[in-house]
Amino acid sequence: MALNEVALFDSLEKITKKLDVALSSLVQKAPGDLKELNAALAAAQGEFKIARPSKENNYWKAKYECLADLVEASRKPLSKNGLSVRFEDAVGPDGMTLLTCILAHSSGQQVASTIRVLPAKNDPRAFVSENEYLKRMLYAGLVGVVADEDDDDA
Repeated sequence: MALNEVALFDSLEKITKKLDVALSSLVQKAPGDLKELNAALAAAQGEFKIARPSKENNYWKAKYECLADLVEASRKPLSKNGLSVRFEDAVGPDGMTLLTCILAHSSGQQVASTIRVLPAKNDPRAFVSENEYLKRMLYAGLVGVVADEDDDDA
């Protein structure tokens, strides 16, 4: 690596560490004991359906599961077991948009996952597209609903 590349790499590594610290402090902390939330989520997951694709990516000519498909496969069991999911947008310390998905239980226990929204282009359509894609990923990851097919082309 050339000297400039090493300096750039070091700078990026420092920025990444600062962002990791900042993001970890922004994630809503759940109460120490998550037994009720975990039990409710386990019961709900036992009733989840497999999310079926209802949308088609015009570029790749492939079907994919949108957020509504994931929610449809899981909302009733989540609700039945006292669980709810919500999304919150915030601005991080670096001025970037942060998207947080929160899984909450009627007991007051909750867990959350946060990610930066980094659209490929700086325009509203790209932002909305990236935000919707990340909502799907956060939702599926946090509640554990699975899709019919892998979606690695988005």
